[in-house]
Amino acid sequence: GIPEEEKVNEVLLEFAHKYGVKYFAANNTYYNDKGDAKAHDILLCVKDGELVEKPKKYIGKRGREFRYGFPNDEFYLKSPEEMKKLFADLPEAIICTQEIVDKCEAYKLGQKDFSCKF
Repeated sequence: GIPEEEKVNEVLLEFAHKYGVKYFAANNTYYNDKGDAKAHDILLCVKDGELVEKPKKYIGKRGREFRYGFPNDEFYLKSPEEMKKLFADLPEAIICTQEIVDKCEAYKLGQKDFSCKF
């Protein structure tokens, strides 16, 4: 949902088609649920010592009167169904993502106790 990112993705898809490169479905994730967006925004304000009421900066808007913040609430861990809906126009992106999943191997760690003793 970021116009600049949509333009970049358009160009990257053209390159992928031109050069026969596979591409996959992805979403930047900074919090688990969509409902956590406000809490994450507050966390960013606490980290930077800013007020939530201060306007967020974005491309074209810079300076002390703006603070860092995400442009929307879409940076959460989406379900497979949500990702399929988002990439409905690019079904091959979902197929390639599944190819990656199928190549992952599960393993168990050899040590059960990870506590540190000083």
